[in-house]
Amino acid sequence: MTGQQLKEIRIACRWTPAHAAKQFNYSLRRWYELETLNEVPLRISEFMEMKNKIDVPRLAATLEPRATPAHLTAFRSAFHLTQEKASALLGVSRITWNRWENGQTAIPKHMLHTLRGMVAQLKSEQQESKQ
Repeated sequence: MTGQQLKEIRIACRWTPAHAAKQFNYSLRRWYELETLNEVPLRISEFMEMKNKIDVPRLAATLEPRATPAHLTAFRSAFHLTQEKASALLGVSRITWNRWENGQTAIPKHMLHTLRGMVAQLKSEQQESKQ
């Protein structure tokens, strides 16, 4: 478990850092350190205790990977697409794409999966055109 995941669990539980630290017998300073680590050394009993206290559907929604503006920009760059062409491929308006790419509007959760599928399709088309 990473520190970021630990922080997301704490937020899903609606706990302050002070409350979480108290729940697991850590100092507040140590809790902040744990939330910055790449690998959190939680004991299994602590994790299970925390897991039993969380709102699982809400936590799953926060941990699910989402597309970011950087993903959209990288997608367009990789396939030399304009915002107009990229938005047409995904069936959204250019204005919507622009707002997603500039961080003005939240990108729908499913868009990361849609982009992955589109990347696979475009790569396949590129391979076929080379043959």
